[in-house]
Order: sequence, then C-alpha cells, then structure tokens
Amino acid sequence: MTVSLCAELFIAKGRDTSRRMTALLSALAEIGRSIRELRAPQDPDSHETSSSRSHREDEVSRRAAATLAFPLEFQRNALDGQVMQVVIDAAEQKSASDGEYVVLRFSTRMPDAQRDAAHAEEFMSVVLLASELTCPDYGRGGGELSLYELSPVTPDQVRRRDRLPAHWLNIYGSDYAALLGIHDLLRAPAWRVSPMANGAIVLALGQHPSLGGDAAEAKVAKHLRLPLPRGYLP
Repeated sequence: MTVSLCAELFIAKGRDTSRRMTALLSALAEIGRSIRELRAPQDPDSHETSSSRSHREDEVSRRAAATLAFPLEFQRNALDGQVMQVVIDAAEQKSASDGEYVVLRFSTRMPDAQRDAAHAEEFMSVVLLASELTCPDYGRGGGELSLYELSPVTPDQVRRRDRLPAHWLNIYGSDYAALLGIHDLLRAPAWRVSPMANGAIVLALGQHPSLGGDAAEAKVAKHLRLPLPRGYLP
C-alpha cells in the first residue's frame, strides 16, 4: 500500500478569498515555470519563441486556476534528477453555522527518512508558502492515515476553535494561537516553532514526517493540553 504525506489548510471564505487563491496559484505557477525552464534541455533547433512558450504556460496556469487543482514538480536533487510531485486540490466545505471554508489539500509520496530529507523540506515549504498567501485559520500535515482516518477535522471544529490533536506539521492562525496561548506555543517541545508574518504560528514536531502516534505528539499534546489522536499507542 502506498503511503502519502498530506496536508490541509482551512481558509475561511470571505470577500478576498478569490484574490488570495489567485495569488497562491500565480506563485506556484511561477515556481513551476522556473523549474521547468531549468530542467528543459536546450534545443537549438526549437522554433518555439519565448513569447509563445510564455503564452502556453500562462494558459496552463489559467486552466489550473479555473479548476483549483494544480500538479507541480519540484527538483529534489540536481545530481540524480529525481523530482517530487505535489498535487494541490481545493474544495469548498460547508460549515453548519456560518458559511463555508475553502479547504486546500496537498499530497505527495511519503519520503524516506534516510534518503529523502529534501523531499519533506520542500513539501513543508510549499505548504508554508500557501499559508503565507491564504492566511488559513488552521492547517496540519502528516501521514494520510493519521490525518484522514484517525483524526479527521471538519470546518465546524475549526470554526469553534476546538483543541485538535497535534500532527507532524501544525499551523495555527492568529485566533487559534491566542486560544492555545502564544507563550505556550513558542515554548512547545517541538523541532521547529516559528511565527509567520500573517500572525500564525508554525509548529513542526520533527524534521522527518511520521505516520503518527509517536512520542513527539504526546509531548506536545501534554504541553498544550491537546487530545491525542484516536488509536494512539504509546
């Protein structure tokens, strides 16, 4: 069975949601375009001009924005040429009390801790870039089973600011950070804790993602008074 590394961001829908999503897709399109240009072989006999190539790539980006789904390749290692693919998908989810959330989901293959250190780092960078541009109320990342089977989250839970289990990657918007305590968050026993320019706080339990249920989750849960994921086995 293939195991995936996943993340999701809960973005409260408002007047500027469309603008924020467009900014995100434009940034990702530009990153993808730059990497494609770096990886493309130089063909002196090619008749495609830079203008026509730019037009073609802009059309691809436009279609991506229209469907709110965008596959993106990132060069992982210049020596062996391997790449990772991040599939990004967005969907509106109803909240029972006050409108809708846009939920951005990211997925890629689960990296190997010994061989794919850069893979996890690049995936986290994409998720954090999206967080900077879209200002989610809440975000999280980790193994597919841990996120979607053992600890599913609904928009209403985010709207209520429920205390949710910690995962490999946690992004707390400004309201969530205030609820959990900014001082407590910044002193959490995690591998990485850092504030973002938009007021959110990022908390990552380790350099390498896990499938869930490890000691780091238990330590952070105790420190922040969070519940443990269902099925947690110490």
